[in-house]
Amino acid sequence: SANPFESRGTTIMVLGILSLVGCAILGPVAWVMGNGVKKDAEGAGYPEPGNSKAGRICGIVGTCLAVVGIVAWILIAVVFATAATRFPTTVPR
Repeated sequence: SANPFESRGTTIMVLGILSLVGCAILGPVAWVMGNGVKKDAEGAGYPEPGNSKAGRICGIVGTCLAVVGIVAWILIAVVFATAATRFPTTVPR
């Protein structure tokens, strides 16, 4: 019989893909929803839908990329702030 979790899997896959292409906030959503579908499907005796698994993995990757991006922006800001205080520019009068 058909896996009743397929439709939720499709939603998760769409969210996971969107998290990779620029909407990073959806990564954790896809990750958490994917974990829920995996648990629910296995509890009901069904295999995890492939699209749910793909979406969960995309959500994990999207979340990791977002964290790396945030850390990179913070490091860039620290470097520029440090450079601005250590090497002040002089304005001629």
